[in-house]
Amino acid sequence: MQGELITLIEAIYLPSGEIIAENVTADDYMEHYAADHHEWVRGYVIKMSPVQLYHYGLTSYLKVLLDTYCFYRPIATVLGDPILLTLSKDVQRVPDLMIILSENKARIQPTFVRGAADICIEVVSPESKKRDTREKLLEYETAGVREYWLFDHPERDALFYRLNAQGMYDLYRADDAGNYASPLLPGLVIHVPTLWQDELPLPPLIVDAVKVMLDIK
Repeated sequence: MQGELITLIEAIYLPSGEIIAENVTADDYMEHYAADHHEWVRGYVIKMSPVQLYHYGLTSYLKVLLDTYCFYRPIATVLGDPILLTLSKDVQRVPDLMIILSENKARIQPTFVRGAADICIEVVSPESKKRDTREKLLEYETAGVREYWLFDHPERDALFYRLNAQGMYDLYRADDAGNYASPLLPGLVIHVPTLWQDELPLPPLIVDAVKVMLDIK
């Protein structure tokens, strides 16, 4: 059913964003566009917009948090822009961040990840909202990305999707204390209210927080 839905959407809508070329083959995309901050969907090349300061800050904070977690609990690799994610034969996306568990590390190639990441993370901007909340949601679900985290800073909203046994996403939110814990990353806690602070914690404080989470003395 979900596959039929995405096929219908593809037949009706162009990918959102600034389309700078169409009818581009995968080889041409890799040779001429992939290195310059573009995505490729069904032959269309989409130019990714420059990130805003809050986007950069939030992505950087999450990268340090996740890298620190993986340092103390080495069960995954954290990658981000500009590493490509090859979701299918005709879709190449560039998630803000993605996590590949060690059991799937063979998917990591020198310049891209082949197939689904275990977790994809997108920080929403006004320009990318439709792409992140509709198009990528369906693409990640269809490809089998086990979790998709969406952080909408302007709206102060965090959405966490998990793939269920039927291969479809169920929506989760932070608990009453503002915390989200992924079953894929035992011990890690995302404290959502922290993400909306004007000044995010610096790396030494992030390291201390992760050590507390994991009970490391």
